[in-house]
Amino acid sequence: EKVGVVGRTGSGKSTLIQVLFRLIEPSAGNIMIDGINISSVGLHDLRSRFGIIPQDPVLFQGTVRSNIDPLGLYSEDEIWKSLERCQLKEVVAAKPEKLEALVVDGGDNWSVGQRQLLCLGRIMLKRS
Repeated sequence: EKVGVVGRTGSGKSTLIQVLFRLIEPSAGNIMIDGINISSVGLHDLRSRFGIIPQDPVLFQGTVRSNIDPLGLYSEDEIWKSLERCQLKEVVAAKPEKLEALVVDGGDNWSVGQRQLLCLGRIMLKRS
């Protein structure tokens, strides 16, 4: 299931994400997901089940491939499928270097929307 968290400035979006990732603990009550108290789930397991695409997405100096699959765990075909699912396949395929297209530190050579989609592609690849 995919859930988006949107709201006005100061409405608690960041706090909600911090609580879900257990970066901060709730001052009262429990957070339950599918009937399971998240405080009973190991941090690594819990955090591996969430994906986040921040307003200002994080990309690393390297290539499209290394940003989508930083650990080199997936095949080229799986990476292309992930790019297709996040609507970036055509953009990347149009670049002469394709998956080896340059990403500068911070991703400033990509639009903010494309950086967000690359982060989405990373999450979708992890979930495939």
